[in-house]
Amino acid sequence: MGQRRVLLVMGSPRKKGNSATLAKRVAAGAKAVGAKVESFYLHGMNISPCRGCDSCRQEGSKGCVINDDMQLLYPKLEGSDAIVIASPVYWFHVSAQTK
Repeated sequence: MGQRRVLLVMGSPRKKGNSATLAKRVAAGAKAVGAKVESFYLHGMNISPCRGCDSCRQEGSKGCVINDDMQLLYPKLEGSDAIVIASPVYWFHVSAQTK
């Protein structure tokens, strides 16, 4: 079996907040057992909301038609063995960046 791939998605608007601290601990643990870890800080990315156009669902579609930073994440999400989402909880839900 090859090296495990872990995708770490950080959804806090604060780079040095509690969620980031916990995410770094998870990354360190994954690396300690030989996993390759890639991290993305969502607050610094240009990600647009879904337009509900259904283009991605059409036969022969190559995915989302919105040309934003999610295009970088889609192949990472598909190719990961594990996905870790680190987000603070605001009003009983994840941050807006994570949504």
